[in-house]
Amino acid sequence: MLTACDERPPLSAPTENTDAVEVVVPAEPTPEPTVEAPAAPEEVVVPTVPAEPVETPAPVVEEPEPEVVPVDDAATSEPAGRAAFPEDAVGDYQLGGAYTPAADVTLVVRDSTAEPAPGLYNVCYVNGFQTQPGDSDAWLAEHPELVLRTAAGKPVVDPGWPDEYILDVSTDVKREAIADIMAATMATCAERGFDAIEFDNLDSYSRSGGALDLDDTVAAAHLYVERGHELGLAVGQKNTAELEARGRDEIGFDFAIVEECGYWEECDVFTDVYGGAVFAIEYPDAGDFAATCAVPGRPDNMVLRDLDLVTPTHEDYVYGRC
Repeated sequence: MLTACDERPPLSAPTENTDAVEVVVPAEPTPEPTVEAPAAPEEVVVPTVPAEPVETPAPVVEEPEPEVVPVDDAATSEPAGRAAFPEDAVGDYQLGGAYTPAADVTLVVRDSTAEPAPGLYNVCYVNGFQTQPGDSDAWLAEHPELVLRTAAGKPVVDPGWPDEYILDVSTDVKREAIADIMAATMATCAERGFDAIEFDNLDSYSRSGGALDLDDTVAAAHLYVERGHELGLAVGQKNTAELEARGRDEIGFDFAIVEECGYWEECDVFTDVYGGAVFAIEYPDAGDFAATCAVPGRPDNMVLRDLDLVTPTHEDYVYGRC
């Protein structure tokens, strides 16, 4: 804050009396009658509080009023040090293996075990609400209390991914503990040079047999976003159209990555919330990609990928964009 400080003018130095005072002492003064000098007039004392020493009043310096800067939602959504999700990006979705993207690609999503693509905007994939297939046993061994259980005490699995266990985000204590574990993964992503995080399986509650609900997911995801933002990372929503504006307003997501929103005719749910900060992926078995590209209001950044997200050397590799 700028502080206006005016220097007080220096007190004037005493004026030196350069006139010599001659003292005349008569040699033999002639005695004269003693004449009493008239009494000096009595000092008139005003019966008031003694006056304080007179000082030169310091000039009154008015500090400038702090400038009021209008709050811009778009500006406040990105704290210092966090790279905003590019709304004009050309994306590639590389979860099945990292490879050199096409020359005009500017955004890449890769698994948390991969390295980021040099010179591009890189999003790190994290399975936020289920265990990764290779990590399931470790969760049972190291954090058994954080894995959701059936009434019989068995881990609850995702029917579509039977080697993934659903995490138990039903209480504040468990959510905090899981968020701390996710923060360690996010920290690794940040150290490697990723710009953002994509949290998958926000809809795991719908496969929990009623043990979890959307509010549990919102509470847990909010903690994840806080941890990610503290690390200087943008954090994105993955699918889960039912969140609507809660993803941005309550959780704090900065962008969205969505699969088959064209097929399910729900792309506008995400663009209404995140505007141009939406990356959409369609798959060959999800309808006519050309027709999806022709739908008004679709996300600008929309690509076609093969379902297994394999690398270009594989015969099933597919990549296209609108």
